[in-house]
Amino acid sequence: MIIGIDPGATGAIAFTIGGHVEVYDLPIVRTPLKRRTKKGKKKTEGRLDYEKFRELIHQFSVSSADIVVFEKVHSMPGNSPSTSFTFGRIVGQLEGVLSGSTEITYVTPQAWKKYHGLLKQPKEASVELARQKYPGMKWLKTKDGRSDAVLIAEYGRYLFNLTKERP
Repeated sequence: MIIGIDPGATGAIAFTIGGHVEVYDLPIVRTPLKRRTKKGKKKTEGRLDYEKFRELIHQFSVSSADIVVFEKVHSMPGNSPSTSFTFGRIVGQLEGVLSGSTEITYVTPQAWKKYHGLLKQPKEASVELARQKYPGMKWLKTKDGRSDAVLIAEYGRYLFNLTKERP
């Protein structure tokens, strides 16, 4: 079993077993804040729903995975400090829960995108590639975290096979 994780508030986790794949949105709880955006919308803060995430990784016996591949992320220029902090908190929460079960392999977005020929491509390109590889799956265009998680897992399969070939 290979596991790929695209972290963040719109991220996902993919479990690939042989040619079968299961993808789940990360269980993020949105808590309303008293502040509003500049456009007047209510602000929310995201955090990982620990219980749902633990149930998910327990269901798939993450500790027996061949490799768990986690996208190595950082804050993005232009994001507000509170957005960056929330993103970092979710990443840390995911790492904390997983680290008790398995070893994590970190990969940069550039590495897995290069492997799939997606460098300098729009986000929709990863959704389209995932749809081509897994036509039976329902890929929502607004949920590119799902396709990214699957493609990260496929890159993880490549990495795992590389380590098996080494003496």
